[in-house]
Amino acid sequence: MLTILLILVTVIIISSLQFFWQTSTERRTEVQFSEDIYVTQNALKLSKLYVESAMDYSVYQAMFDTGRNELPSSDSVLTDKLAEATAKNMKKYTESGYNFIGKTISLPQYAQGSIIIKKTSDNRLNVSASASGNIYHEETLIGQMENKLVRLGLDSKIERIYPFDYFSLYDKALSVLNGLKDCTSETKTDGSYAISLDAKKKSKPCIVKISVTDTSRKFPVFNGTSVAFENIGFAFNAEVTEAGATALKST
Repeated sequence: MLTILLILVTVIIISSLQFFWQTSTERRTEVQFSEDIYVTQNALKLSKLYVESAMDYSVYQAMFDTGRNELPSSDSVLTDKLAEATAKNMKKYTESGYNFIGKTISLPQYAQGSIIIKKTSDNRLNVSASASGNIYHEETLIGQMENKLVRLGLDSKIERIYPFDYFSLYDKALSVLNGLKDCTSETKTDGSYAISLDAKKKSKPCIVKISVTDTSRKFPVFNGTSVAFENIGFAFNAEVTEAGATALKST
């Protein structure tokens, strides 16, 4: 009888230990799942900040490049050129995804046409970007008891207004062009604008190189040699005749 009782007690203890081991294992697995999801959620938040910063740098570069060799003929042409350049710059930042503590976050591509730039009432840039997909991460988490497919995402839409009077700068460049009557060479300042005129000859018809730069603020851009903080401006050639001055297209 004592032997049978000992056997029953031993079976109960072993069963209890097995139940405890299974329960504790499941708990450890759920903790691991929760930790993975927590890391992924943080990775998504950081990747959204990364994409927003990528758009900032893409817009800065677009402003710098768009005005370097040509003066667009209108606001709409200017915004189209800026949007096209911004989309091209964004691709460099987003095509390889974003990595954070072993998590690779898939970033959508902001193709040409997905970035819209508008002129605000105070002459600034309103930039919105809407990709076809979301910022997301998908992963199968391997557990001791079961596997879980986890897919988490964030909206990829971005909209920002940049505190720089870019269209006032553009209007100033147009004003300098329209006021050019002679084959003039000079440098001058007008408020925060630095203006340079460089005529190739003194008599009409002539080509004048015009540069209008806003000196109030610098932006981090690639200037053709290195990444540096540079002023934004418009630099272009104009043909001056008896009929007036005409901006020339870059070649």
